[in-house]
Amino acid sequence: MKKYILTIVVALGLTASISAQATELTFKQCSLDIRAAYWPLRQIDFTYQELLSLNDSTAKVYKGDEVIAEGKLAINNYHEHDSSNVSTTQQGTVEVMFDEALVLPKGETFTVVIDEGTFYKEGEPDIDNDEVRYSFTIPTDLGEFHTDIVDGSTLAKANLMTFYWGTETESDEQQAVLYREGVPVRQFPFQATWDWDLGQACVDFGEYIKFEKGVNFALEIPEGTVYAMYRPDITNKKAVLHFVGGYEEPLPSINYVWCSLFDNHPTDVLGEVAFYYNQAVMLSSDPKVQLWYGDNSEMVKEVMPTLTEEDGQWVLKADFEGTPLTSDKGYTIVIPDGTLISANGDVVVNSRRTVNVGDATGISQVGNDALLLRATKGGISLTGLPTNTNITVCGLDGKVVYSETPNAANVTVPLNNGLYIVKIGNALSRNMYVEK
Repeated sequence: MKKYILTIVVALGLTASISAQATELTFKQCSLDIRAAYWPLRQIDFTYQELLSLNDSTAKVYKGDEVIAEGKLAINNYHEHDSSNVSTTQQGTVEVMFDEALVLPKGETFTVVIDEGTFYKEGEPDIDNDEVRYSFTIPTDLGEFHTDIVDGSTLAKANLMTFYWGTETESDEQQAVLYREGVPVRQFPFQATWDWDLGQACVDFGEYIKFEKGVNFALEIPEGTVYAMYRPDITNKKAVLHFVGGYEEPLPSINYVWCSLFDNHPTDVLGEVAFYYNQAVMLSSDPKVQLWYGDNSEMVKEVMPTLTEEDGQWVLKADFEGTPLTSDKGYTIVIPDGTLISANGDVVVNSRRTVNVGDATGISQVGNDALLLRATKGGISLTGLPTNTNITVCGLDGKVVYSETPNAANVTVPLNNGLYIVKIGNALSRNMYVEK
């Protein structure tokens, strides 16, 4: 009797080899061709185009040359008839069933063997099977993922993103990580769920987040956080969706509203300096604050700042540990861009900010050691203003929004949200951020 080998290669690394008669029993598929072995194996089905009957009742599972399990056989024949009761479709399935589900080691290959002559075409016992030998591999992981968003596409805003796998999945509560230009900026909780032949992890941002135009973002499901529904040892590879921000309008920047140097003016050594923010912020993965010579010729010291929340404000503190202030060039403190990240809402980072050491409030220039300038809620406040001193407030576009020479030592100037240039007399010019 002439024989041949039919080899089937399917996704997830399954390879099937079937020995059969060339023109007799016609093999259609194995159940593992359709659904890979992401679960304990209780049954494996082999389907043929003919109706079948059994001669014998066992099959064996091998690992190499060793028999590791035996399965009982049963036949399940299927007829489909038209309205005239004429058979139009028929098929027979050999079911290999195991008394106890097989939990086979992932990544290893096994072979199901059904001996020659074990089953035959119904009503024609001379047309029986050749040896069936089917090899399969237990998956090492959940395989490739896909999303509704094309990797690398441009995205203006989103409120959720969903990752899918080709089998049912579960997980404990886990954290997805959002990256901005390769730097982790936010974490979002998720828990994997399932549908038939489908696993999914929906990352819900809780609100729409706008993504700054031209900035590279990525959302990551960390490796090992999602697993097959009935095989917790089969987990996901790291899944990363890359996209480019496409939101056209400028997003709000991060600006401090007060600095401890505004009312504390070191002249001999520099210790701790604090910057106050009215919006929720967090440190980036590589935060730093720097001290430079006033002419920007050389960096004197770089420190890692801390961040605390105090009385509804977020306070960035940089301790320069008593650095001597001896240069006649003066000194400037620099907060590099990307040191701080918004803690909620749209993902933005601070742009580079500087403040001079020793003249942050312009006290010496206007000749009044009691002068204090600070941002308040909805404006700016000046106390100890010298007589006949002009106050001018401009927007960043240069437009003057306030210009007066008040006849008072204490003055409050109401302003809308935004960054302003505040000029006191002819000597002091300071950037101030106002938030209502």
